[in-house]
Amino acid sequence: MLESIEAGLSAWLLPGATALLALLATYTAYRLVLALTRRFSRSKAVPRIFLDAATYVVLRVWDLRRLIVPLQWFIENPFQNWSRNTTDMLGTVFLWLDYAIPVQPLREEFGRLLRQSSQWDGKIETVQVTDSSEQALQIRFLMSAPDSSKVWDLRCAVREGLVVFVQKHYPEYLPRVRARLVDDSGAVSDK
Repeated sequence: MLESIEAGLSAWLLPGATALLALLATYTAYRLVLALTRRFSRSKAVPRIFLDAATYVVLRVWDLRRLIVPLQWFIENPFQNWSRNTTDMLGTVFLWLDYAIPVQPLREEFGRLLRQSSQWDGKIETVQVTDSSEQALQIRFLMSAPDSSKVWDLRCAVREGLVVFVQKHYPEYLPRVRARLVDDSGAVSDK
């Protein structure tokens, strides 16, 4: 009789214990991820973890709204961890300018703008011509900041500062549409 009770318990206990261990392992992994990840990318939002409960997580997004995300979402979907080891981030500003623009003065102004900004962490300062079209060059300004909020503010300030610099010192190098007019007789006019 005792043997049949033990067999019955084993039939229920072993699968139940296995399922419980799997559930605990999943929950422990989730808690570890959330403990290490205070900032991550979900879709196009960059929320901060505001509150985490047993079955859901409350995320605070940039405009201070709260998103309630079920725990299952974190299990089923990949997400970018932006803060496991460090919150440092790179940011870019792209400008399209005429081929004749002198790049060195842009480098100098970019460096000046970064050094006067409290958002810049002093690590990355790079200017590169990254693309060209039939009308203009694409110039990339790469910078770093301690976290995503500061890199956003830094990018906006640098973009505005560079546009003002080009408007003031090199307005003739702003992109413009060029056309060559041909009349019905075939005569060319560069007006």
